[in-house]
Amino acid sequence: MDNGSLVLNWLFYRPASGDKVARADVNPCQEYWGETYAPELKRQLLQPVFNELEAKEQIGNLIIDIGSGAFPVTRLLRIKPGRKRLCVDIAADNGESVDELRIRLDAEVVGRLSALSLRKTLLRVCSFLKIDPRREVSVARADLIVVSETGARFRPL
Repeated sequence: MDNGSLVLNWLFYRPASGDKVARADVNPCQEYWGETYAPELKRQLLQPVFNELEAKEQIGNLIIDIGSGAFPVTRLLRIKPGRKRLCVDIAADNGESVDELRIRLDAEVVGRLSALSLRKTLLRVCSFLKIDPRREVSVARADLIVVSETGARFRPL
């Protein structure tokens, strides 16, 4: 991989236990993983990857967790002074702590800069990161982006 980047392809993994669901009314996650895809399975799959990245000091201080759900996988990472997480999910509770901001945002809105919900979200992120959006327009900030449990189909802008 280029520049030490890592892409974890979930298609190489199979359910830890249980049968593949054969019903037409289930979502794609259940269809592939069965009924077993839970926080413990995420921990088993991702903790070794995160440990390796931590050992190589490739995580950084700003982590974006897209599709974070009820249990953001980035919570498996060590807590460090200055490290912050942005957890984005369509069902997030919009909560905030010193090191984590949970953002309720539909992926369909991201491409529409005129959407009020997107502009409000960007202002919340700027406030959380202590960024003045009027002065720091082109500052790249994310060190690690984790995308998991997303069902959106992304289209090029």
